[in-house]
Amino acid sequence: MPQTLGSTSPVIQLKGSEFDRVVRENRGVVVEFYADWSFSCKAAEGLFQQSSLHHGGKLLFARVNVEENRELAEKLQIQTLPTYILYLQGRPVDRWVGLPYGCSWGRFLQAAAVQQVEENQEAPP
Repeated sequence: MPQTLGSTSPVIQLKGSEFDRVVRENRGVVVEFYADWSFSCKAAEGLFQQSSLHHGGKLLFARVNVEENRELAEKLQIQTLPTYILYLQGRPVDRWVGLPYGCSWGRFLQAAAVQQVEENQEAPP
């Protein structure tokens, strides 16, 4: 089960009021938008947790319950669950809609890590 911000869990649970700050203050964030009633979201939860353990040193993994954060979900045009948005340096750079699966999901996360490295190399010292 995801924990709240500040816990030791590899996946944090975000509320709309924390969202902008967390995305802005962390170099790379993968956010899962989900609902408790969604079978697809329940099916994806284990893979998201596992991904957070594998990529946790490079990316922050967070979840947002769309039922509790409707305004944020509408603002970000979340229409299908689950939806994953990758943020780098506070900007959305990629989006995955639907169940994550196998090698494609791995490449999605790997691309995030590569983009992070490239942005760090381009940044002035």
